[in-house]
Amino acid sequence: MAPQGDLLEELLVQHDAVRVHFSALGGVPLGDPERRRLVDLVSAELMGHLAVEERLLHPVVRRHLADGRTLAGLNLAAHRTVEGLLADLRYADVASALFDRLVARLVEETTRHFGEEEAQLFPAVRAAVPAATLHRLGEKTGAALAHAAVHPKPQPPAVKPPDRLPPPERGLAARLRAFLTPS
Repeated sequence: MAPQGDLLEELLVQHDAVRVHFSALGGVPLGDPERRRLVDLVSAELMGHLAVEERLLHPVVRRHLADGRTLAGLNLAAHRTVEGLLADLRYADVASALFDRLVARLVEETTRHFGEEEAQLFPAVRAAVPAATLHRLGEKTGAALAHAAVHPKPQPPAVKPPDRLPPPERGLAARLRAFLTPS
């Protein structure tokens, strides 16, 4: 994407691109393999967007806003939620109900996150940060996007996988002790 303006304008363009992909995803029937391709497009777009925010926006927020550390922390928490959903979607079967629930949650979380940024964070940044700084950062978005990961890092499973080995055999002494000990 060629730089079109300052950092906030670039981020708004990215928000619109993700919303377009979400709209396309909503028009495809549940279970259709085309949904996988669209989710992969959304994943690449979102991962690039999150990288730009973390590399360019968050340092400015921390530096220029009074409660910047808190705002950046909340923004990072929202990013981790979105990345977790993208990681789960990557391994979900497109024909499963889980895939559809994850897509719905991704759309909900991302839309909420974008709405909060556009209503609260971006106006505060625009008021506190010099226009020249925002424009200079806007020119760096292309480089940040080029270095962004396309897929989220694999998350460790929440539940340990089952052990496929049989339980260990008890030794002769343990079996004899269990046999001779009254219950």
